[in-house]
Amino acid sequence: MAKSEYWLKIEEDLKDASLDIENSRFPSSVFHSQQCAEKVCKAILSSLGIESGKTHFPSSVLELMVMRGNKFQLTSKELETLNRIVNFSKLLESQKESPRYGWETVDKIIMPSEIYDANKAGALFNNAKEVMELGRKFLKGSK
Repeated sequence: MAKSEYWLKIEEDLKDASLDIENSRFPSSVFHSQQCAEKVCKAILSSLGIESGKTHFPSSVLELMVMRGNKFQLTSKELETLNRIVNFSKLLESQKESPRYGWETVDKIIMPSEIYDANKAGALFNNAKEVMELGRKFLKGSK
């Protein structure tokens, strides 16, 4: 898949997250926000020649393989951008399966709609939007 096509998928996930919020589908918005952030991290890894493999935690791969030791000789500004991407992405990745399956307790399953409301979905959407903007900035300015 071409880089531009991959970035279109990222933008589509963010657009879907926005539409989900508009239609009060808050768990779905969180899922699409999470997908957006994951794909941004994977796009950055790919641009550096790193195959992330199948993971839902690409920010950890980014942190371990790129940021630690700075073997790609990134500038302090690039490292700061990556650090922000990683921090925002980890918040989204930590949602794991909750937007789709909820939480299973001893007594019942707490539905995703009981976990996510407009405020939570909006905050996580804003994180994804920031990740996308920072990712675009990094990819335009990276080596």
